[in-house]
Amino acid sequence: MVTLLHLPSSSPLLHTSLAHLTPELIAVEGIIECPGRRPRLPTELMLIVRTHLIIALSACLAEESNDTLAAYSCSLIALLCSDCTSYNTDIYGGNVFDWPWDQFSGPCLCEGDIDDCIARTQTFTDHITKLQCDPASAPYLFRHMELSASRRDRTNAEEDETNFHKRIAAIQSAASRSPILS
Repeated sequence: MVTLLHLPSSSPLLHTSLAHLTPELIAVEGIIECPGRRPRLPTELMLIVRTHLIIALSACLAEESNDTLAAYSCSLIALLCSDCTSYNTDIYGGNVFDWPWDQFSGPCLCEGDIDDCIARTQTFTDHITKLQCDPASAPYLFRHMELSASRRDRTNAEEDETNFHKRIAAIQSAASRSPILS
């Protein structure tokens, strides 16, 4: 797992950044930084736990990304007939993402079977639908962003109401002490 952070790409940085937004890590950081209570373990041990948690979460997120990319690649290949798949594999290599998809407009009609084309299109649509982010079961980033936004809105509304009541109380207090308004 430690080698994940030594890969020469931006992917480890992305997954580590996402790991920092997970509820698990936020909870551990809350325990470490809790100003009112002392954690049961020394802070040094909690930081070691946090480090290992970041590595484990990053590896888990990287694995999830790889699985999603593999599923997407399989769904792209499913749109092509066996001849087109063999041709692209021979010419461009086994990595689907290296193929020239810029002129791709849908499933191939090389064999002329429209029913097969429609079936491949439906299979692709089903695969893509499964890969799309559902806000209820979204990856940590989307869930975190949604929760942060709702929390911020709730907090701002509560603060606005509290500040409003404080201002009203201050005005009433000042008015009761004012000789002009008495």
